[in-house]
Amino acid sequence: MKPISPAALAIAALLASPAFAQQSTTPAPADNVATLLGAPAPTPASQARTSAAASTDAALELKGETNAPAPDSEQNPAELSITARLNSEVAARDELADQTDRANQAAYARSQSEYKEAVADRQAEIERQAIDTQINAQSRAEYNAEQEDRYQKAMADWRATVAACDRGDASRCRAGSMPARPGT
Repeated sequence: MKPISPAALAIAALLASPAFAQQSTTPAPADNVATLLGAPAPTPASQARTSAAASTDAALELKGETNAPAPDSEQNPAELSITARLNSEVAARDELADQTDRANQAAYARSQSEYKEAVADRQAEIERQAIDTQINAQSRAEYNAEQEDRYQKAMADWRATVAACDRGDASRCRAGSMPARPGT
């Protein structure tokens, strides 16, 4: 059996899609205005007329012509009131969406500001800790150097005492033990 190439599958899918689209069993959504006015649901024939009218409008627009609505005096008053009500609902939803967007943008700006402040605080804390560490290290080094100096002096004194004892100075022979090294 010979494998089918992906290109052949794509072409077959493109050719089959119009056939499947025509067999769709999903009903078209009802027209809100027609439903609100109590008009019957659109039939396939009326939908075809609407589609033809839309394509005619598109052709007119391409020529630079437009389909102007009739004056309000010639409009159906029920349709006008429904349209006005729907327009006000849409405007209210748009205003609510705008308010929500503004609130979200303000909350985002506050969060950004708080985040930047927290980052700056943390950076300052890190710098303070580094300075404290450096100061502690310097202090520790100075303390250790002082201890080492004391030890070296004590060792020099002890060695001098031992040397005097070795030379026969009995008064210096009770020098005691050797000094302990700091940190041991």
